[in-house]
Amino acid sequence: MWPDLLIELTMGGPLGTVLTYFFCFMTQLGDQAFYLIVIPYVLWGRDKKLGVEIAIMNISSGYINSVLKNILEVARPPKKDQVPCAATNSYSFPSGHAQGASSFWTYVSVTLKNRWLMIVGFVMTALISYSRIFLGVHRWNEVVAGLALGVAIALVFYDLRNPARKLLAKMTHAQRLTLAIIIPLVMFLLTRSLEFARLSGFLMGVLVGAELEATNLNMPDPKVGAVRWKRLVVGYTICGLLLFGLGYFGSTIPGWQFMVYTLSGMGVTFFAPLAFSHIEKWD
Repeated sequence: MWPDLLIELTMGGPLGTVLTYFFCFMTQLGDQAFYLIVIPYVLWGRDKKLGVEIAIMNISSGYINSVLKNILEVARPPKKDQVPCAATNSYSFPSGHAQGASSFWTYVSVTLKNRWLMIVGFVMTALISYSRIFLGVHRWNEVVAGLALGVAIALVFYDLRNPARKLLAKMTHAQRLTLAIIIPLVMFLLTRSLEFARLSGFLMGVLVGAELEATNLNMPDPKVGAVRWKRLVVGYTICGLLLFGLGYFGSTIPGWQFMVYTLSGMGVTFFAPLAFSHIEKWD
């Protein structure tokens, strides 16, 4: 097939070296670390509600992807075909990078309805997805499946957005808080692995923190750039200390990681906004 021939033609010599570095960089933009940076930026610096929605969708998409991989147990391409910067032993179907990129950029594009954002999203998703093929860690069918699943998840979340808001508005604070704790806790107890502990823990933190913030703080979206950048410096510092400081201990213990990621999620949606409220002195 011509895509495989294209990869073979571009892997050798100086061009192959440049492309390898480029696609190693692009594949990093599809890692969960990228979304851990972008989601707080949206939430603190642009649109609080959109940031929370993207966080919930992104975590749910990652959870679904991990469940499918563990059920289907499709092995990766041979280790000898994998470029070291992306080499992994985890299961392969469907592609988590393709799914994460397509769900994120599809949701942002259909929500904001910005033509240039749609173009950027399409290019980013295409490059991230192709990087997984180029680097030898996925097959074409795995990437296509990830793309399709990601788009489907984004569209389902978009369609459910308004009904979910209306339903939550009818519930009491105690009911919403109980739901925010029970759902992620059940997700964790059903699996109890390290990966699922982090996903479900972060989801609990985001949900609980968002409920506490909405009830007690009501953080306004920033109106000027100076406020936005000040928030980013303070917010990333708080969340970094929580995630990397506490995460250093018990790094292989699922229960501990569940707690660390719960606190990190709360850092994004509550602890950081709490700090902002004291700095900015909201009315």
